Amino acid sequence: MKYFLAFSEQSLLSGFYSDMIKVAVKSAQQSTELQPHFIFDGSACELTDWLSERNVPVCLSRSRFFPYLKEIADKTHRPEVFWIGSGAFLRFEIPSVMASLGLDDEYVLYTDCDVLFQHDPVPMLKSLAPRVFAVAPEFDPTDWVNFNSGVMLMNVPAFRAALPQFEAFCEHHLDTMVLDSYDQAALRAYFGQSADRLPVELNWKPYWGRHDGASIIHFHGPKPFHRFVDDYAYPHLLNDQFLEYAKAWDAVLASTCPLRGQGGANLTLRGRIEDRMRALWRDRAFRRRQA
Repeated sequence: MKYFLAFSEQSLLSGFYSDMIKVAVKSAQQSTELQPHFIFDGSACELTDWLSERNVPVCLSRSRFFPYLKEIADKTHRPEVFWIGSGAFLRFEIPSVMASLGLDDEYVLYTDCDVLFQHDPVPMLKSLAPRVFAVAPEFDPTDWVNFNSGVMLMNVPAFRAALPQFEAFCEHHLDTMVLDSYDQAALRAYFGQSADRLPVELNWKPYWGRHDGASIIHFHGPKPFHRFVDDYAYPHLLNDQFLEYAKAWDAVLASTCPLRGQGGANLTLRGRIEDRMRALWRDRAFRRRQA
Protein backbone atom coordinates (compact mmCIF):
# COMPACT_ATOMS: atom_id res chain seq x y z
CA MET A 1 0.00 0.00 0.00
CA LYS A 2 1.22 3.49 -0.88
CA TYR A 3 1.91 5.83 2.02
CA PHE A 4 2.19 9.61 1.71
CA LEU A 5 3.71 12.31 3.87
CA ALA A 6 3.63 15.98 2.86
CA PHE A 7 5.66 18.96 3.95
CA SER A 8 6.63 22.46 2.84
CA GLU A 9 10.08 23.95 3.19
CA GLN A 10 8.30 26.99 4.61
CA SER A 11 7.73 24.83 7.69
CA LEU A 12 11.08 23.06 7.60
CA LEU A 13 12.41 25.54 10.13
CA SER A 14 15.01 23.28 11.65
CA GLY A 15 16.47 19.83 11.35
CA PHE A 16 14.03 18.64 13.98
CA TYR A 17 11.22 18.37 11.44
CA SER A 18 13.57 16.49 9.15
CA ASP A 19 14.19 14.11 12.04
CA MET A 20 10.48 13.49 12.48
CA ILE A 21 10.07 12.69 8.79
CA LYS A 22 13.08 10.36 8.92
CA VAL A 23 11.63 8.49 11.91
CA ALA A 24 8.25 8.11 10.19
CA VAL A 25 9.87 6.76 7.02
CA LYS A 26 12.44 4.58 8.77
CA SER A 27 9.87 2.96 11.07
CA ALA A 28 7.52 2.42 8.11
CA GLN A 29 10.26 0.72 6.12
CA GLN A 30 11.36 -1.38 9.08
CA SER A 31 7.98 -2.44 10.45
CA THR A 32 5.40 -2.29 7.64
CA GLU A 33 4.57 -3.18 4.05
CA LEU A 34 3.90 0.47 3.28
CA GLN A 35 5.67 2.19 0.39
CA PRO A 36 6.51 5.74 1.53
CA HIS A 37 6.17 8.72 -0.85
CA PHE A 38 7.08 12.27 0.16
CA ILE A 39 5.18 15.26 -1.24
CA PHE A 40 7.39 18.31 -0.88
CA ASP A 41 7.00 21.98 -1.67
CA GLY A 42 10.66 22.96 -1.74
CA SER A 43 14.12 22.49 -3.19
CA ALA A 44 16.65 19.70 -2.93
CA CYS A 45 18.20 19.50 0.53
CA GLU A 46 19.77 17.03 2.96
CA LEU A 47 16.34 15.54 3.71
CA THR A 48 15.42 14.90 0.08
CA ASP A 49 18.86 13.35 -0.48
CA TRP A 50 18.32 11.08 2.53
CA LEU A 51 14.91 10.01 1.21
CA SER A 52 16.19 9.37 -2.30
CA GLU A 53 18.99 7.20 -0.92
CA ARG A 54 16.29 5.05 0.66
CA ASN A 55 14.22 4.79 -2.55
CA VAL A 56 11.47 7.10 -1.31
CA PRO A 57 10.01 9.08 -4.23
CA VAL A 58 10.15 12.83 -3.60
CA CYS A 59 7.14 14.35 -5.34
CA LEU A 60 7.38 18.11 -5.83
CA SER A 61 4.04 19.87 -5.49
CA ARG A 62 2.47 23.05 -4.17
CA SER A 63 -0.90 23.66 -2.57
CA ARG A 64 -3.34 25.60 -4.72
CA PHE A 65 -3.94 27.75 -1.62
CA PHE A 66 -0.30 28.86 -1.40
CA PRO A 67 -0.83 32.46 -2.67
CA TYR A 68 -3.99 32.90 -0.59
CA LEU A 69 -2.20 31.75 2.56
CA LYS A 70 0.58 34.24 1.90
CA GLU A 71 -1.98 37.00 1.42
CA ILE A 72 -3.78 36.13 4.67
CA ALA A 73 -0.47 35.93 6.56
CA ASP A 74 0.61 39.34 5.29
CA LYS A 75 -2.76 40.93 5.97
CA THR A 76 -3.06 39.57 9.53
CA HIS A 77 0.66 39.81 10.40
CA ARG A 78 0.60 36.13 11.31
CA PRO A 79 3.46 34.51 9.39
CA GLU A 80 2.67 31.11 10.90
CA VAL A 81 -0.46 30.98 8.72
CA PHE A 82 1.83 30.72 5.71
CA TRP A 83 4.39 28.37 7.29
CA ILE A 84 1.80 25.94 8.63
CA GLY A 85 -0.82 26.18 5.92
CA SER A 86 1.53 25.71 2.98
CA GLY A 87 2.34 22.26 4.35
CA ALA A 88 -0.97 21.31 5.96
CA PHE A 89 -3.01 21.71 2.77
CA LEU A 90 -0.54 19.69 0.70
CA ARG A 91 -2.36 16.47 1.62
CA PHE A 92 -5.17 17.56 -0.71
CA GLU A 93 -2.67 17.26 -3.59
CA ILE A 94 -2.38 13.47 -3.21
CA PRO A 95 -4.75 12.67 -6.13
CA SER A 96 -2.93 14.97 -8.55
CA VAL A 97 0.48 13.72 -7.43
CA MET A 98 -0.64 10.14 -7.93
CA ALA A 99 -1.92 10.97 -11.41
CA SER A 100 1.44 12.54 -12.30
CA LEU A 101 3.20 9.36 -11.12
CA GLY A 102 0.83 7.07 -13.02
CA LEU A 103 -0.47 5.50 -9.79
CA ASP A 104 -4.03 4.19 -9.75
CA ASP A 105 -4.36 2.78 -6.22
CA GLU A 106 -7.87 3.10 -4.87
CA TYR A 107 -6.81 3.56 -1.25
CA VAL A 108 -3.67 5.18 0.17
CA LEU A 109 -2.52 6.11 3.64
CA TYR A 110 -1.56 9.65 4.63
CA THR A 111 0.07 10.64 7.94
CA ASP A 112 1.57 13.76 9.40
CA CYS A 113 5.32 13.61 9.97
CA ASP A 114 5.06 13.12 13.77
CA VAL A 115 4.28 9.39 13.75
CA LEU A 116 6.04 6.19 14.72
CA PHE A 117 5.03 2.84 13.23
CA GLN A 118 4.92 0.24 16.00
CA HIS A 119 3.35 -2.54 13.91
CA ASP A 120 2.24 -3.02 10.33
CA PRO A 121 -1.13 -1.29 9.78
CA VAL A 122 -1.65 -2.73 6.30
CA PRO A 123 -3.73 -5.79 7.30
CA MET A 124 -6.17 -3.57 9.19
CA LEU A 125 -6.16 -0.91 6.47
CA LYS A 126 -7.00 -3.49 3.81
CA SER A 127 -10.14 -4.42 5.75
CA LEU A 128 -11.48 -0.86 5.38
CA ALA A 129 -13.27 0.74 2.43
CA PRO A 130 -14.05 4.39 3.27
CA ARG A 131 -16.50 6.29 1.11
CA VAL A 132 -14.12 9.29 0.87
CA PHE A 133 -11.71 8.98 3.79
CA ALA A 134 -11.46 7.37 7.21
CA VAL A 135 -10.13 9.18 10.29
CA ALA A 136 -9.92 8.59 14.04
CA PRO A 137 -10.87 10.82 17.01
CA GLU A 138 -8.64 13.67 18.08
CA PHE A 139 -8.41 14.23 21.87
CA ASP A 140 -11.17 11.92 23.15
CA PRO A 141 -10.88 8.37 21.75
CA THR A 142 -14.68 8.05 21.84
CA ASP A 143 -15.44 11.35 20.04
CA TRP A 144 -15.88 10.55 16.36
CA VAL A 145 -17.30 13.98 15.47
CA ASN A 146 -14.13 15.90 16.33
CA PHE A 147 -11.80 13.77 14.27
CA ASN A 148 -8.07 14.19 13.66
CA SER A 149 -6.73 14.43 10.11
CA GLY A 150 -3.15 13.49 11.05
CA VAL A 151 -3.73 9.91 9.92
CA MET A 152 -6.10 9.34 7.02
CA LEU A 153 -7.03 6.43 4.79
CA MET A 154 -8.06 8.10 1.55
CA ASN A 155 -10.36 6.75 -1.15
CA VAL A 156 -8.45 8.42 -3.97
CA PRO A 157 -11.08 8.33 -6.77
CA ALA A 158 -13.79 9.59 -4.42
CA PHE A 159 -11.60 12.31 -2.97
CA ARG A 160 -10.53 13.38 -6.47
CA ALA A 161 -14.17 13.63 -7.54
CA ALA A 162 -15.00 15.79 -4.52
CA LEU A 163 -12.03 18.13 -4.94
CA PRO A 164 -13.48 20.81 -7.27
CA GLN A 165 -16.35 21.71 -4.95
CA PHE A 166 -14.31 21.06 -1.81
CA GLU A 167 -11.48 23.36 -2.92
CA ALA A 168 -13.96 26.09 -3.85
CA PHE A 169 -15.47 25.76 -0.37
CA CYS A 170 -12.01 25.97 1.22
CA GLU A 171 -11.05 29.03 -0.79
CA HIS A 172 -14.21 30.82 0.34
CA HIS A 173 -13.64 30.00 4.03
CA LEU A 174 -9.83 29.90 4.17
CA ASP A 175 -9.50 32.98 6.38
CA THR A 176 -11.52 31.31 9.15
CA MET A 177 -10.03 27.83 8.69
CA VAL A 178 -6.52 29.11 9.40
CA LEU A 179 -7.79 30.41 12.74
CA ASP A 180 -8.85 26.89 13.63
CA SER A 181 -6.99 23.77 12.45
CA TYR A 182 -6.29 24.40 8.76
CA ASP A 183 -6.95 21.26 6.68
CA GLN A 184 -8.67 19.53 9.60
CA ALA A 185 -11.15 22.39 10.00
CA ALA A 186 -11.82 22.21 6.26
CA LEU A 187 -12.43 18.47 6.29
CA ARG A 188 -14.71 18.66 9.31
CA ALA A 189 -16.73 21.55 7.92
CA TYR A 190 -17.24 20.13 4.44
CA PHE A 191 -17.42 16.36 4.91
CA GLY A 192 -18.68 16.20 8.50
CA GLN A 193 -20.57 13.00 9.21
CA SER A 194 -19.58 11.45 5.87
CA ALA A 195 -16.11 10.76 7.26
CA ASP A 196 -15.73 7.06 8.02
CA ARG A 197 -14.15 5.65 11.17
CA LEU A 198 -10.49 4.69 11.32
CA PRO A 199 -9.67 2.36 14.23
CA VAL A 200 -7.95 4.22 17.07
CA GLU A 201 -5.08 1.72 16.83
CA LEU A 202 -4.11 3.50 13.61
CA ASN A 203 -3.92 6.94 15.25
CA TRP A 204 -2.97 6.26 18.85
CA LYS A 205 -1.95 9.23 20.98
CA PRO A 206 0.81 8.53 23.55
CA TYR A 207 -1.00 10.47 26.29
CA TRP A 208 -3.91 7.99 26.02
CA GLY A 209 -1.72 5.35 27.67
CA ARG A 210 -0.02 2.18 26.57
CA HIS A 211 -1.52 0.12 23.76
CA ASP A 212 0.64 -2.74 22.57
CA GLY A 213 -1.76 -3.40 19.70
CA ALA A 214 -1.56 0.13 18.28
CA SER A 215 0.09 0.21 14.85
CA ILE A 216 0.61 3.97 14.44
CA ILE A 217 1.71 6.13 17.34
CA HIS A 218 0.90 9.76 16.61
CA PHE A 219 2.72 12.41 18.67
CA HIS A 220 -0.31 14.67 18.47
CA GLY A 221 0.22 17.73 20.65
CA PRO A 222 3.51 17.16 22.46
CA LYS A 223 6.37 16.04 20.23
CA PRO A 224 9.30 14.02 21.56
CA PHE A 225 11.39 17.17 21.99
CA HIS A 226 8.85 18.69 24.40
CA ARG A 227 10.40 16.52 27.12
CA PHE A 228 13.18 19.08 27.18
CA VAL A 229 11.01 22.21 27.27
CA ASP A 230 10.78 23.44 30.85
CA ASP A 231 7.70 25.61 30.31
CA TYR A 232 5.71 23.33 27.99
CA ALA A 233 2.09 24.50 28.12
CA TYR A 234 0.50 21.06 28.70
CA PRO A 235 2.82 19.18 31.05
CA HIS A 236 0.07 16.72 32.05
CA LEU A 237 0.30 15.22 28.55
CA LEU A 238 3.96 14.31 29.13
CA ASN A 239 2.94 11.27 31.16
CA ASP A 240 4.91 8.06 31.70
CA GLN A 241 3.55 6.41 28.58
CA PHE A 242 4.38 9.44 26.46
CA LEU A 243 7.96 9.24 27.74
CA GLU A 244 8.11 5.52 26.92
CA TYR A 245 6.91 6.10 23.35
CA ALA A 246 9.32 9.03 23.03
CA LYS A 247 12.21 6.71 23.93
CA ALA A 248 11.08 4.31 21.19
CA TRP A 249 11.08 7.28 18.81
CA ASP A 250 14.60 8.15 20.00
CA ALA A 251 15.82 4.67 19.13
CA VAL A 252 14.63 4.97 15.54
CA LEU A 253 16.10 8.47 15.24
CA ALA A 254 19.46 7.25 16.52
CA SER A 255 19.49 4.56 13.82
CA THR A 256 18.90 7.02 10.95
CA CYS A 257 22.45 8.43 11.01
CA PRO A 258 25.47 8.48 13.33
CA LEU A 259 25.51 10.97 16.18
CA ARG A 260 28.95 12.48 15.67
CA GLY A 261 30.50 15.71 16.89
CA GLN A 262 33.77 17.43 16.16
CA GLY A 263 36.67 15.01 16.16
CA GLY A 264 34.29 12.09 15.78
CA ALA A 265 33.10 12.23 19.40
CA ASN A 266 29.69 10.70 20.01
CA LEU A 267 26.91 13.13 20.86
CA THR A 268 24.01 12.28 23.12
CA LEU A 269 20.61 12.06 21.50
CA ARG A 270 19.34 14.65 23.98
CA GLY A 271 22.14 16.98 22.84
CA ARG A 272 21.09 16.52 19.22
CA ILE A 273 17.47 17.27 20.02
CA GLU A 274 18.41 20.32 22.09
CA ASP A 275 20.51 21.58 19.17
CA ARG A 276 17.47 21.14 16.92
CA MET A 277 15.33 23.08 19.39
CA ARG A 278 17.77 25.98 19.53
CA ALA A 279 17.81 26.11 15.74
CA LEU A 280 14.01 26.05 15.67
CA TRP A 281 13.67 28.98 18.04
CA ARG A 282 16.36 30.95 16.16
CA ASP A 283 14.61 30.33 12.85
CA ARG A 284 11.24 31.37 14.21
CA ALA A 285 12.71 34.57 15.64
CA PHE A 286 14.36 35.26 12.30
CA ARG A 287 11.12 34.69 10.41
CA ARG A 288 9.27 37.04 12.77
CA ARG A 289 11.86 39.76 12.17
CA GLN A 290 11.49 39.32 8.41
CA ALA A 291 7.68 39.40 8.48
